[in-house]
Amino acid sequence: MAEYKRKKVKHSKRRTAPKINKRDIKRERKISEKQESPAEDNEAQVRVIRGNKPKRTARAKFFGGVVVVLAVVVAILHFALPIGIVEVFGNRISAMGVGGYPSEIYGTEVLNVANKGYYYYTLTDSELVAYSTAGKKIFSEAHGFGAPVLTCSETRALIYDSYGYHLSIYNLRHKVTSKSFDDPIQTAAIGRNGSYAVVTGADGYASVVTIFDVNGKQIYQWFSAKDIVNNVVLARNGKQIAVSTLNTESGAMHSKVSVLKFDSANAVQSYDYGDRPVLSLENYASGFVILSENTCSHVQWKNYDKSDYSSNASLYKSRISTDGMLLVYNRSGDRQDNHIVLFSNRGKKEGEFDFNHVITDMVYENGNVYCISDTVVYLLKTSGEVVCQKSCKYGAERLAVLSRDSLAIITSGEISRVVLND
Repeated sequence: MAEYKRKKVKHSKRRTAPKINKRDIKRERKISEKQESPAEDNEAQVRVIRGNKPKRTARAKFFGGVVVVLAVVVAILHFALPIGIVEVFGNRISAMGVGGYPSEIYGTEVLNVANKGYYYYTLTDSELVAYSTAGKKIFSEAHGFGAPVLTCSETRALIYDSYGYHLSIYNLRHKVTSKSFDDPIQTAAIGRNGSYAVVTGADGYASVVTIFDVNGKQIYQWFSAKDIVNNVVLARNGKQIAVSTLNTESGAMHSKVSVLKFDSANAVQSYDYGDRPVLSLENYASGFVILSENTCSHVQWKNYDKSDYSSNASLYKSRISTDGMLLVYNRSGDRQDNHIVLFSNRGKKEGEFDFNHVITDMVYENGNVYCISDTVVYLLKTSGEVVCQKSCKYGAERLAVLSRDSLAIITSGEISRVVLND
């Protein structure tokens, strides 16, 4: 049998782990740190960007909040101010500037002057003129009415042709609107928010009261079959009216005042004046005033509370101003025996005194009383004490208060200025 020899296989030497060189390890660590540093920079940049974003967001929120607050303030002013913020500031801008006195006006008779704080209206038988207290002539327009009557709100003037067919409404910038009617206008009034009331006749009715909103849209109508409406006044919020009526069907005069809301034809409140005709209805801060020959009544719009003032004399003259109301009572046939009563805009009696001079015009303004008597101008305290007096031109018919110590004296052809304490 053959013999086999085991073949010898050569095995390679066993591999051993390489020797660890500490220097190489340190070198590799340094290299890896350098490679990772850009990422760290990027992370740092990302962190910075993330840090600015909240700041930008905070700034955006702040400015957004400011815009919202301003918008809310403007909205509040828009609704709180008469008519709206645009018209109020438009009037202010129109009144800016100065003018000079004397100034010429047209017409043969001065019918009315309405003091409105920083400006005043003058109505003659020919034109309506607005002047600032600085003497600037803001506008003038020939009205063309045969019997013009002026009624004002805080920002607008309404002029109508008594028992004619036309009316016009103005602010200090332009004529806002004109309106014509099929029946004669008996009386009219304009409210603080721009709404206005017009009383006309109509077939089958003694009077018809029509209310228009600030845009001229009819919003209410009230028909009076037998009673003639001789006065109307609108609440400051434009949501109710008061009317005074006269009835002479039975041969005797009967007068009353009714308060009406626009959701009903029935009066929510009424006041009976019997045979005493109501001469005028006037607005004041939170209510309205009823004037008869011997009484003055202040009525609150909110709850219709009524407070009365009575006099033994007859009402001769009344003037409304920014300070309140001035009433002049005297005895028939004696124009030098005058009793003056002053009321604030809230209906509070501010003063009462006698004035023994003929009164051409008198107004309560700036906490003082100003009076024209023939060719003399008086400045009086609310107690009636004369502070000073000054001569003025012959023919003075009306006055407008320009400042505490100066007046505009209005005649049929000219407006001049009188300084009281010079």
